Amino acid sequence: MVYEWGYPIYEMLFIQDFFEDEAFVTAMEEHSIALFGYDFVQNYERALGAVYVLYSILPQDRTGRTLYPNSFGGIYINDDGNLVVLTVETDDPSMFVPLTSMDGVFTKEVAFSYNELWETFEFINEFDRHTYIYNAHSWSLCIATNRIIVAF
Repeated sequence: MVYEWGYPIYEMLFIQDFFEDEAFVTAMEEHSIALFGYDFVQNYERALGAVYVLYSILPQDRTGRTLYPNSFGGIYINDDGNLVVLTVETDDPSMFVPLTSMDGVFTKEVAFSYNELWETFEFINEFDRHTYIYNAHSWSLCIATNRIIVAF
């Protein structure tokens, strides 16, 4: 079980900001602990804090859209509830230092940047709009495996 996200889902992750009813939040937390276990939930909460830090250090354009550097491969939450930051080999890995010093945050080197995967994914979508792709019924971007998955 892997939990992954991209732009702009991180804005919806901070559930407690949206719910003012403490009893509801407590019930949700108890339900989550029953489903996933205490350690996972605690790690997950810490991972969400790290996501907030990540998006505070990533640059944005004039409209507020996040600009992913070419050294960024994506992020996902692993089976233990820890945040995994995917990085592509680069001359300047210093951007992710604030994250790698946090508890429960791990880095993993991957072959393709998030930008490369997204551009390829968009190319497939555009190609399919103009030329039907026979036998391929769906495709998706899988951050955790750093691949585009095509189902035939």
